[in-house]
Amino acid sequence: MRGRYAVPVAGRDDGIAATGRGVVHAVTGDAKLSMSHGPIPDIGRPAMSMDMTLLDGVGIGAVAPGDTVMR
Repeated sequence: MRGRYAVPVAGRDDGIAATGRGVVHAVTGDAKLSMSHGPIPDIGRPAMSMDMTLLDGVGIGAVAPGDTVMR
């Protein structure tokens, strides 16, 4: 894991500490990140795939397919 790449819109903080692990599948030239993660049972999330926009200031060379993302 090299750092923080993208942050989805999060809901309110309900005090539940939950962690997850994802894998980057693709990074596009227009700074989009395609990834998937396994289930996160502490917050009732099933395994899923999603596309996100890289954070401002994070270049497309900072992340590569196969990188692990943890939160």
